[in-house]
Amino acid sequence: MTRLLLAALVAMAVSSCASAESKDDRAKDELRDAIEKNWLIPLGLPNAEKCTTSLRLHVTPEGMVNKIDVLQDHDDPDCDAIAQSARRAVLITQNELGHLPIPQDHYYPTIIVRWPMKVICGERGGC
Repeated sequence: MTRLLLAALVAMAVSSCASAESKDDRAKDELRDAIEKNWLIPLGLPNAEKCTTSLRLHVTPEGMVNKIDVLQDHDDPDCDAIAQSARRAVLITQNELGHLPIPQDHYYPTIIVRWPMKVICGERGGC
């Protein structure tokens, strides 16, 4: 009986962790989607697909960005141009909506959002 109870408790804990993770993933996807609507990716960059654009957003509980850090693995002007355009898209989204779409129950003071450009370019039919 004790083993059965322990197994049930473990299953409930794993289930609640998985649902919290999926809620976090959904919240991040909603944020990413909102930003992408305002993102004008520079066209014709020869190395765009090799870049991964990563931004660290410092956010207030109300969804206002205090600071944006561009996180780059390497120093490439094409990747930097793409990252700066993503940064502008964050600011445009915030101005357009009055805040970023971050659910209050999923607040973190910093959020890292990543876009692998190979995937983004593929979804858009090229960059």
